[in-house]
Order: sequence, then structure tokens, then C-alpha cells
Amino acid sequence: MPYLGFAVVVILWVAFGAALVASVGSLDELWAWARDQPLIVQGIMWVVLLPWMAALAIWESSWVLWAKLASIAGIAWANLYMFFPKSV
Repeated sequence: MPYLGFAVVVILWVAFGAALVASVGSLDELWAWARDQPLIVQGIMWVVLLPWMAALAIWESSWVLWAKLASIAGIAWANLYMFFPKSV
């Protein structure tokens, strides 16, 4: 089961990175879509998808590009590290 969770996290980060490289507009549209949802749905999305929602919020911020990329990379690294399957 830990491998499945790690695989899902990897797939989501690869998709985020691909959208960042291939089509930045898709991240903008995703952020706009998430912000248009009812508040309860937004809350659920933030709880379930916290690292990706935080990365989207950072991407949409007015920070300089290097700070955005460094912050998103840090969140991705920490998230992948937490989900990496460890032997007991």
C-alpha cells in the first residue's frame, strides 16, 4: 500500500511539473476553477490536496520566478520524502 500512495504522489507532481513546463495557462485555469468552487469544496480540496494547492497558490502569487520555483520544488521534495516507502 505505501508504494501505491507514493506512486499517486509522484504522478500528481509529474503532472504539475508537466503543466508548469508545457502550459502555464492550464495552471492559471485550474487555480481560477478551484477559486470558483463553493467554500466547502475549496476547504475539502485544501485538506486533501494541500501540497498541490499550496504550490498553485505560490505559482499565482506575485513572487519573483526563482522564489516561486524554489518554493514549489521544496514543497514537492518534502511531500515526496514523506510518502517515500520506508522499510520498517
